[in-house]
Order: sequence, then C-alpha cells, then structure tokens
Amino acid sequence: MDKILKMNVISNYRIVAISDIHGSYDLLKRLIDRAKLKENDYLIILGDAIQKGEDNRKTLDYIKELSKRNNTIILTGNHERYILGLLKEENAEDLAYHLNNVRYPCIIKEWINELGIEYKSINDIKNIQTKIVSRYQDYIRYMMDLPIALELDEFIFVHAGIDDIEDWTQSEVRSMLSISEFLEKKHSAGKYVVVGHWPTQNYRERSLNGDVIIDNKKKIIAIDGGNGVKYAGQVNALIIEKKDNQTSFNSISEDKFEIKEVVKDFISEDNQIVKLDWRDLEFDILKEDCEFSLCKKASTGERFLLKNEFIDQTTDKPSLKKTYISLFLDIKKGNQFKVIEKYGGYVLGKYKNEVGWVKKDCINL
Repeated sequence: MDKILKMNVISNYRIVAISDIHGSYDLLKRLIDRAKLKENDYLIILGDAIQKGEDNRKTLDYIKELSKRNNTIILTGNHERYILGLLKEENAEDLAYHLNNVRYPCIIKEWINELGIEYKSINDIKNIQTKIVSRYQDYIRYMMDLPIALELDEFIFVHAGIDDIEDWTQSEVRSMLSISEFLEKKHSAGKYVVVGHWPTQNYRERSLNGDVIIDNKKKIIAIDGGNGVKYAGQVNALIIEKKDNQTSFNSISEDKFEIKEVVKDFISEDNQIVKLDWRDLEFDILKEDCEFSLCKKASTGERFLLKNEFIDQTTDKPSLKKTYISLFLDIKKGNQFKVIEKYGGYVLGKYKNEVGWVKKDCINL
C-alpha cells in the first residue's frame, strides 16, 4: 500500500514546500540557501525531483542527503514512479521505447553512461535493467520507499491532487500522482491541498507567469513553476508560517535566466495581450512585417502581434512553434531584466516574473 504520512506539529511552525525540480540541482540548491532553513523548519519536496533536467543524478544525491535532516519529507511524483516502472523486467519494451524516442535528459541514460553499457537494440534491455538494478540498488530502494502524501496540521501535501471523496486518503494513486488541472477541480478534505505537477502558467489565460497560485476558497495551492517543461519555467518554494494561530503564505522562485540591466526605458503602445498555447493554437496571419506579423486568434477574433520567429511556415497552414505571449513589458532604466532569448531586434524575458517582449537596445546585453 502506498504510504501516507500524518505528522503532528507544534503550535508554531514554518514549512518550505518545493515541487517539480526536474533535475535542476543548481536551482534547488539556490532555493534551499535562500529559504534559510532553521533546525525546526519543515522541508517538503512534492515529487518529480528528477527527469528532464541535466543533473538528475546530482539532484537525487542532494535530496537523499536532505532526507537525513530532521523534518525533511520527500514525496514521490509520477516521474519517480515512471523510472521505477521502466526498470521492471516486464517493461523492457517500454524502456526500449523510452531510450529510442524520449529526448529529454533522463537518470537512466545517466546511469547507462556511468556504467559504460552499450545500447543498440531491444536485445540489450534486459542487461541494462539488471546492471542498473544491481549497481544503483540504494537509489532504487530510496525511490520505492518515498511516501505518496503527507498530512500536516491544516495541510495535505501531494504531487498532483486528490479525489473529491469523503476520505481523501482513499484517493486513487493515479489521481495523487498525475491528475491534471487540479486547481480547476474541487475536493472535500477540509484542508489546504498543496500540489505540483501541473504548471501554474497553464491556469493563467493571458500570462506565462509561473508563480505560486493560492485559491483560498477551494483550499488548493499550486506550486509547480514549470521548470523543465516550459521554456520560461522556474522552481518555486512555498513558505508557510504559522504563529499564534495565524497562518501566512509567501513564495520565492529560481530560474536559469541571466539577469541584465535595463539601460533605456521601454514603454509599449500595444496593450493587447493574447496567449497561444497547446490548448488554443489556431491563428490567421493578417499582415506580415519584418519583426512581428499582425495576426488574429481564431477562437476569439482578437488581433495581436506575433513574433515571426514563432511562426512555422513549413506546414500547409501557418502554425505555432511553441507557446506564445504577445505582452510587451513596460520597463525603466535601472530595472533588472531576465533574458530568455533574443529574436531579431527584440528580447523575450522576465520582469517581476512576468514574461514578455522589450526592444533589444533597451537591455545591456
């Protein structure tokens, strides 16, 4: 049976909750350092510590070390369970498919490289599974023993969500690990449910902001900043403090983008904000220009400026290469700006964690 922890707490406490690190050791380390954990603080990691980032082995080593600290609870996520499944003999074909088709960084690939195993075909899979299970038995046991959820005072911590049933502990494992869009659902637990798994920018209709979302009415807190999944992603830490029966929430975040100084004001004259993502991609080009094309969003009829580099012209009908936001950011000289990517005469980046466009000559690149 999947383990659900229930912990008693003293009247006053501080909790630092982090989710969906996805192999980004540096970002996790920076968050932990910034959080300034005290001896009695709770540190809770909500799963998906590995996969998709470049430092999966290093991240796993780090959270194993963190586990030795008092009041540290590491939960499992769907990616930890996925890795464990791939190492089972009966799932040899699934592992072969993964190695052949999944392009993101993976801890199994790191282990294969460390062991110097040659992979050419399905015939090599059983040998790969056997050697990994033998050599990395302590890591595998560690992941197998991770609990699936934690109940602590007025909070439930779980990777993805819970079912809307009277006894939340009877939720399906699939729900707790991989339910989608939990913030748009409801539950009957009577406590705050803190989840990762589903990037918070997915919930924002006109923004690529990945900050924590707190819904006090539904008692759901979503903390997945989209790191490793979204090109503008970040890793969030939710900080909960309870003192004299008063609970407060705060959050901090870290991302991989370089900070640059704004050297000239940029004030946009275009305030039309349109977002195109995997759920709503259709658009029509009305007029092409050298930097941006004037387009119309098919579902709403809204007109907006679409950066030409985001348009895929190789298909019969122009399509979108990746998620897009038409927001132009207002910034002042002396501000700090995080650069995501340069496109022609413009830069896509973050200002106060809002993602948008500014002219390149306004940034000290």
